[in-house]
Amino acid sequence: MSKMLTLEIAQKFLNRNFLKQLFGGGENLMEYTSMDDAAAQALAQHEGDLGLSGLTSLSDAAAQALAQHKGGLYLDGLTNLSDAAAQALAKHEGGYLDLRGLTSLSDAAAQALAQHKGWLNLRGAAEVAVNLRKRLPQTAQSVVPSAATGTQLKDSATKPDVVELLGAIITKQEEQLEALRKIRWAIVGFGLAFFLRFVLGPDIKNIFR
Repeated sequence: MSKMLTLEIAQKFLNRNFLKQLFGGGENLMEYTSMDDAAAQALAQHEGDLGLSGLTSLSDAAAQALAQHKGGLYLDGLTNLSDAAAQALAKHEGGYLDLRGLTSLSDAAAQALAQHKGWLNLRGAAEVAVNLRKRLPQTAQSVVPSAATGTQLKDSATKPDVVELLGAIITKQEEQLEALRKIRWAIVGFGLAFFLRFVLGPDIKNIFR
């Protein structure tokens, strides 16, 4: 069932009181499958992450507005994206852009998103393109249906240069995840050292006797 996220709903979300912002409550934006451009312009002003995982469609104007958002942007419900929308979202500087649900992507859109400077999750489209490239000839039809994945990719998205581009995105994601793991363990190590030094203090020797 389609539900439209309107400007009025967006404003209610933005005007939540402090407790609802801190602990949740109020409008749940993830239940909406589409949004009007005015709502996108309003939500772009939201401070913090913006979860719009329910969206299954996004206009070019809405994408351009959301690209101005200064926080994590979750659009993983989208399965396709126009070239203009991809070019707009590629300029997003909010840190994290989640487009993992994409299963259709043109070469122009892939090249645009590859220029994104933050953390980009494009794993769905990247894996589909690589898998298609492995089992289809370069002379495939302009639109290739896949019974195995239920997806469609333009033939240009299976060309070697674009496949390499999308493969590089996967590699970048893996490197980012590894960096996060290292940061996490560094924090754990620091916390343990702090506990041993300042909480247990002189009593630490008695523990090991």
